[in-house]
Amino acid sequence: MSGFQRVTLIDLDTIDVSNLNRQFLFRKEHVGQAKAKVAAAAIEKMLHGKCKVDPIVGNVKEERFSAKFFGDFDVVLNALDNLDARRHVNRMCLNAKVPMVESGSTGYLGQVTVVHPGKTECYDCNPAPVPKTYAVCTIRSTPEKPVHCVVWAKQLFELLFGPEDESNLLADLAKNDEDAEEEGPTPPAEERSLQWDGKQSPDEFAERVLKRVFWNDVLKQREVAEEAWSTRAPPEPLDVLKIAKQNDEKDVPTNLLDQLVWTKEQNAKCILHVLKRFVERRKDEIGNIQFDKDDDDILAFVTSAANLRAAVYGVELSSAFAVKGIAGNIIHAIATTNAIVAALIVLETIKIVTMDQETNPKDVSLTTYVKRFPNSTRRGKFLVQTEKLQAPNRACFVCSKGRLELEIDLSRKLQFLIDKVIRGNLGMINPSIYATTAGNVNIIYESGEGLEPDEVEMYESNARKSLSDLNVGSGSTLEVGDLSQSLNLSILVTHNSALGGEGDPVEFSVKGTIPEAASAEAFSSAVDGEVPQTSDGNKKRRREDDGVVFVPTTKKEKLEMPSDLIEIE
Repeated sequence: MSGFQRVTLIDLDTIDVSNLNRQFLFRKEHVGQAKAKVAAAAIEKMLHGKCKVDPIVGNVKEERFSAKFFGDFDVVLNALDNLDARRHVNRMCLNAKVPMVESGSTGYLGQVTVVHPGKTECYDCNPAPVPKTYAVCTIRSTPEKPVHCVVWAKQLFELLFGPEDESNLLADLAKNDEDAEEEGPTPPAEERSLQWDGKQSPDEFAERVLKRVFWNDVLKQREVAEEAWSTRAPPEPLDVLKIAKQNDEKDVPTNLLDQLVWTKEQNAKCILHVLKRFVERRKDEIGNIQFDKDDDDILAFVTSAANLRAAVYGVELSSAFAVKGIAGNIIHAIATTNAIVAALIVLETIKIVTMDQETNPKDVSLTTYVKRFPNSTRRGKFLVQTEKLQAPNRACFVCSKGRLELEIDLSRKLQFLIDKVIRGNLGMINPSIYATTAGNVNIIYESGEGLEPDEVEMYESNARKSLSDLNVGSGSTLEVGDLSQSLNLSILVTHNSALGGEGDPVEFSVKGTIPEAASAEAFSSAVDGEVPQTSDGNKKRRREDDGVVFVPTTKKEKLEMPSDLIEIE
């Protein structure tokens, strides 16, 4: 409708019922189908074939979507719903030197901005706000709010069904034999484990979990946190099995979009039903299931577990709808906000493809905020507010060759560093890590394709060792690279044994500084790409934007660029 003639659309997801109220392309009959394919068909039908949309069902972080792939397009439009993918696309666009329109919405609020590689701030120049954290002791022993119970329920789900994680705050539940008699021989380790052992029947597994979690552990917490009950009522253990069996199975709640709060009895029936269901129907997945707010079984488990936890501690119960929002860090999207944001995306895209090469992008492109309430100005009241784009942040660890400073307890395993810092905090995918200590350089980890079996075994062994065992100490420098993102960075390490201790939710600290001179050593000389660095910028970024945004294109000869545009969600 804006004159663009071709779009390539990438989306991994299928359409869920909850998607229907925040966009204008999907209908009820499309539930369960691929978003990319349905959206492409709807667009082409709407425009009577005047725009060709090429749908691709896939994850934009897959290796097939390389920098060369990104370089084939005039502009990339980002409409993603998670931070890692946004940061990845930002880095690929910087590497391919392709402009990117970044967008997001949160309820009534929205934002659209533009990244011109090398000329304006990139997505990483102003890091997104750090997610809210809670003290471990509050989650583990003294919850006071529904959010505390939801965080606990997610941890319980990951403990029971996800990959092994020594940092899970409920890890002690899987190791201690709470079911054993006080006297007598200790059962074998496999019988003490909380996870399904492959031999238990669905009923035996459910009974073990419910007894240990909602009865034995509650009694333990009454004793461990005894002082906390001087100002509030102590937790009351629940016999969930007894409660669940009071009525028929038909009372198990099934509507996960309902905003009604389930009763204690309904929650008991639901968690019993779902625990048995995982063993009966999804046993091959156990040990590798990741939390997904759109998975009905997972949402049912987290909702019922959180509400039973709340009942134990006298906390207000929540609806499945509310739990989904809390667990997925969601402020539910609104169709009108998304429509406004989509229009702003198209306007910025038109500016990009019609811009002369001599034009300074900062004089044309804008960052636009959609407000909940109109701002009063001399010209009237406006729901949108604009500001000019800024130059790249000199301290950015992605586009301005900065350096990072990491404080961490060096007794932590290398796997923790990889999962929580390098992949989780810095958004890298296939990192390689060189450690420099007292002038000695050693490669301690590599990932990705092309490794020999003995190399894979060696690096997996290293991942299980502590950083200090790998000769990483205070003052060591880590050179970390990711060829898939054409990115490398330098990290100065400082030991801090106080981080991540009991009751401390902060497990590490990452800060950015600008080195006096760019280093040409180690990995930075071996890998093509940027040497990263963070910023202390405090701009807020809208990160939740459900729905699909579509960006058409037409060839502009004066740009001397390919004729396709890409929209990525």
